[in-house]
Amino acid sequence: MSNPFYKAPLAPLDAFEIGQTVIARFTNSNRVVEFVGRIIGKTKNYWKVESIEDGVQGWPAGRMFHVATLGSRIYSNNNRIVRLSTLEVR
Repeated sequence: MSNPFYKAPLAPLDAFEIGQTVIARFTNSNRVVEFVGRIIGKTKNYWKVESIEDGVQGWPAGRMFHVATLGSRIYSNNNRIVRLSTLEVR
């Protein structure tokens, strides 16, 4: 007998929409970088996230980063969108 809830926990992990403000993570030289950004696009393997705060690896706000989607082979706790941000952007 299969468990009907097997995939249920995975669905909310990658249920984001373009325009949402999120907290995202990626790795760079074995360091985890976490930043607040806005989703501006999506492909099969990554989200396109624009940073909305200065200081991500010394780059100014507005830099676009590719962050792994759930379907990507590099998706992990350190390469993903973590959660929605409570930061209000005007």
